[in-house]
Amino acid sequence: MKIFNRLIVLFFLLVSGLQQLHAESFTVDRGHSAVGFSIRHLISTVHGRFTRFTGKIEYDSSDISKFSIEMVIQDSSINTDHERRDQHLRSQDFFWVDSFPTITFKSTKAYQKDKQFYVDGDFTMRGITKNISVPFEVVGTLGS
Repeated sequence: MKIFNRLIVLFFLLVSGLQQLHAESFTVDRGHSAVGFSIRHLISTVHGRFTRFTGKIEYDSSDISKFSIEMVIQDSSINTDHERRDQHLRSQDFFWVDSFPTITFKSTKAYQKDKQFYVDGDFTMRGITKNISVPFEVVGTLGS
């Protein structure tokens, strides 16, 4: 599909600013977290972000396999600091926000390989779900 052929999504989450719900559950704190992407375009790289998103993280420092994350991104909140481009990205040519208002990620597995942590999960955009693997780093939690 055109969107997957033209758009390379770099999905990253800064988990350093999590808001604690109870000992092992956290909600994503948008004041300290970000969901963004970058894409090569001609001779430059365009960076963008989504300003509206929600998420929940389950974390057990003694067992990385218990790590899980669920994210919901409002794709109409895309911001590349160029309004004409953002309107085009919201159109049917790319995100098609009128028909597909959210992008979601739900983890299915977390693991460590060498010194790097990874989370695998179902990434859904424009009604198409693909299993992807995302590297992540635990940079701290409340109380650490």
